[in-house]
Amino acid sequence: MVVLFGLGLALAGGCESAEQKCAAARGAALGEWNGYVQALEQARDKALATQKSAAVQLREDVDKRLLPIAQLRADTRYPRSSEAWLRASKSAYNELCTADATCSAQKRDSFEAGVALDDLDERLALARAARDAMRGDSQAASQASAATILHPEYPQLKQAQARVSELRERCPGQTAARDETVSSVRR
Repeated sequence: MVVLFGLGLALAGGCESAEQKCAAARGAALGEWNGYVQALEQARDKALATQKSAAVQLREDVDKRLLPIAQLRADTRYPRSSEAWLRASKSAYNELCTADATCSAQKRDSFEAGVALDDLDERLALARAARDAMRGDSQAASQASAATILHPEYPQLKQAQARVSELRERCPGQTAARDETVSSVRR
């Protein structure tokens, strides 16, 4: 009896229509792209927090220590009202910052976070476009997926691209039904 029940389930699962297989593949691909986009957004939030934290520490701690010293150095060379004094003050501050471990670390952290933000913004735009393309025809989804930048640190990208290949196989030339994309977006 158990064998017959198991056989019945296997047959019922094998009777899935092409539309159902396509919808399942589209939902899986959309889910993987959502996961990749979320991972990028979390990394972006972390980089932004690092950049803000470095700026606050520079402003509240380092500048209070180094700026008066830099201004005194500039005072010895030029009157405060001159452009030359401003340049000399900035130059002295930069020299002091380079010599100060905390200041140079915060500037480096801020710079690296800025580079990461630029990179993540570029990747996010492409990942969002690929995710949104999952709601269209499989060819457009495949092209959008291929346009993303390789990102070995994030396995979600490779998984999402694999799901797009599956989508393309199961849904040649088909676009998603309206209710199919609405339910997939809400996940």
